[in-house]
Amino acid sequence: GGKAVTIQLTASVATETLSPGDATAWSREAWKELTSRRATRGLYETAIANGEKVYVWADKGSAGTYAFLKAWTLTSDGSGGLTGSTKYYPSDGDGLTFRAVHGNFSTAPTEGTAIGTLTHTVLADQSATGNYEKSDLHYGEGSGSYETVGSAPLNFTHKLSKIEVNLTAGIGLIPSNVTNVTVKVRNVKPSITINPSTGALGSASGTATTITARTYNGKAATCKVTVRKAPGKVTDRKSVV
Repeated sequence: GGKAVTIQLTASVATETLSPGDATAWSREAWKELTSRRATRGLYETAIANGEKVYVWADKGSAGTYAFLKAWTLTSDGSGGLTGSTKYYPSDGDGLTFRAVHGNFSTAPTEGTAIGTLTHTVLADQSATGNYEKSDLHYGEGSGSYETVGSAPLNFTHKLSKIEVNLTAGIGLIPSNVTNVTVKVRNVKPSITINPSTGALGSASGTATTITARTYNGKAATCKVTVRKAPGKVTDRKSVV
């Protein structure tokens, strides 16, 4: 019989890089909080969340059509593993080149769907359970062959930007004044297209909306937005409340 294709998120999702701007503009407490949270945000920063769907296309050799496997639908186990229906490598020994995406797509591809542009939308209330994870958009590449030993590595990158807000008590305030608050980002266009063949993104689109961020420890918040390059600083102060 043929050799089954198995996929492992070896190296998993590339760690996100924050662009906090000028460190001297941060208070000592705020900078300490930010840098410590970088190391302790949790597994989701380096793995796709449990139960989320990943769609995989495979090209035999280098044809560029990604028609050998079309929208192979896999489910993440939250620890770098993916499960789904059994597929097999070409018995002639040709290798496979993989392309994969994970996102909140307006029309989720079904198995057998040819590769093509997809529209991803971030959710407005990212404080609700699971909505932050669903709002993330990933693109992955990998390769393998019949002779490959073990699982073919599929390495993902985050395609959207993350905004992190750390609240500290300023003059006249005490820590409890900035605990358990709601952080919102205004005027965000929620949708963006991705080409699964290349990972290329289109322009943000849709009616501008307000994103409610997920909170950490009651005084820090984070959310995904459809910005292709990480913002170093928030320049429009009226956009964050």
